[in-house]
Amino acid sequence: MTEAIYARLAQHLDNLPGGFPRSETGVEMRILRRLFTEEEAELAVHLSLRPEPAAKVAARLDRDPEKIASLLHEMSHKGLIFRLSKGKTPLYMASQYVIGIWEYHVNDLDPDLAIFMILTPFPGTEIFEEAKRNGWIEDWNWANYDMVHAIMPTETLSINEVQEELYKCYRSFFGSWNRRFKGLFSGNEIRRRVYWYMATRGIVKQLRGLY
Repeated sequence: MTEAIYARLAQHLDNLPGGFPRSETGVEMRILRRLFTEEEAELAVHLSLRPEPAAKVAARLDRDPEKIASLLHEMSHKGLIFRLSKGKTPLYMASQYVIGIWEYHVNDLDPDLAIFMILTPFPGTEIFEEAKRNGWIEDWNWANYDMVHAIMPTETLSINEVQEELYKCYRSFFGSWNRRFKGLFSGNEIRRRVYWYMATRGIVKQLRGLY
């Protein structure tokens, strides 16, 4: 029953203009379970992009108006749906995943939902052969082929600038201590390695600033 509710929500979001495409890994379902409770997911699928009062939603679902009003209000505060007002009456409508729910939750994301990595030309891949052919690769130390170290520049950034941009992304996007600790002790080995590397860079940078 639980999986069916979130599957319906995924389809509902995908039917909106912004879309919500399914993936081979099913990570999008993990995201929905992280954001919505079962009760919220069940209610969200009944909202459209047409604003309407809670009483109308409750009548359509044959549910208690006060209960629905309270739940819709809470969902709007959580950034799961959109709320606006017509006079003193709050109106509720569906929120697209992008632009909408994702942007509302940018500051709530943790290492299990989002992570930044550098494009790495792994040997045996098409991008490696192209990069080798065009002379883009500047680091041939295989130990650095981990999507954390910059291996080649871009059209506008040097290899050092690419590395610094990744560091800036982690500092600005995952800057809270809560997210940092989650990343450092994540059960995902790649995430854990990335965060430990970034933490080390931060410590080294602070020490350099003392001299």
